[in-house]
Amino acid sequence: EAGELETIAQIEAQTRRMLQDPRARKVLTYAVAQMLGLDKLFAYNKEDARYTSEVRQALYDEALALIEHIIWEEGGDLDSLITANYAFVSKQTAFVYGITLDNGQGENGELVRVELGPERAGGMLTHPAVLARHGYGQMNVHRGLFIREFFFCDRPAPPPDELVNPPMTFEGQSDRSKGEGRLMHPGCQYCHQHMDVIGNAFDTFDEIGRVRTQDKFGNDVFATGELMHTAADDQSFEGASALASIMAESEQVRSCVSSQWLRYAMGRYLNTDSDACTVHVLEEASKSADGNIPEMFVAITTTDAFRYLRTSQQ
Repeated sequence: EAGELETIAQIEAQTRRMLQDPRARKVLTYAVAQMLGLDKLFAYNKEDARYTSEVRQALYDEALALIEHIIWEEGGDLDSLITANYAFVSKQTAFVYGITLDNGQGENGELVRVELGPERAGGMLTHPAVLARHGYGQMNVHRGLFIREFFFCDRPAPPPDELVNPPMTFEGQSDRSKGEGRLMHPGCQYCHQHMDVIGNAFDTFDEIGRVRTQDKFGNDVFATGELMHTAADDQSFEGASALASIMAESEQVRSCVSSQWLRYAMGRYLNTDSDACTVHVLEEASKSADGNIPEMFVAITTTDAFRYLRTSQQ
């Protein structure tokens, strides 16, 4: 009514003011967690007896703490979100990270910042909460699909209702070996080239995110992965941290994540045609802001897509 939300500059000023509110800080942290799928972490049980409901809750809380710290204390850029080499750990979850906290540290839910080894230098990609959330069934498929869908905006088609002569599997076979069978099958290979070969980079993490050298059947595991069918040339890499470094340099990843922020803010899926201009504006904003997450939400509030309602189509 006062006419103080009519210009882009006015809206940007109010957005920045609101982002300083502790409630906005919490909401934006939860937004990132939800987009990483962590809102569904509690839907998946594990065989491991040590993965109790208390441990699961603690891992979730630690994930939120890391996200919040990266966004609000470490500059808030996408690169840090996927390449950070530290975590906040409690006494309750130290075993998942394979570490021992000093006497008195991490008690009563206290979170201790811990520098992690190179195998975990993948920020949220290698956080146990994310690995556990997407670590079920054929783990290389689900973890690879998560990376493909959220960071590359490329969800392969669902499997066919009927598959002629499906790949043969056997009891005790490793996930990687099963994946090789799918990659050689003419009815499976194209879609699984988008998922399995990425998910293989997480093969050295078990279902709750612990580092391992063998799977539950005693098969040796390896962290060699591959990126195929992306804007960059197909390339192999060793381990999730190497994947994170590649993704941090990828314009395709940055563009995709910009679209994910917009989709979340708008509360709807994007339309390829009508939202194209807005997506392009955000891609340019992401470049200018060097992937800064709060700046992306500021940019979203200044777009026409956010400021105006569509008229009904007759």
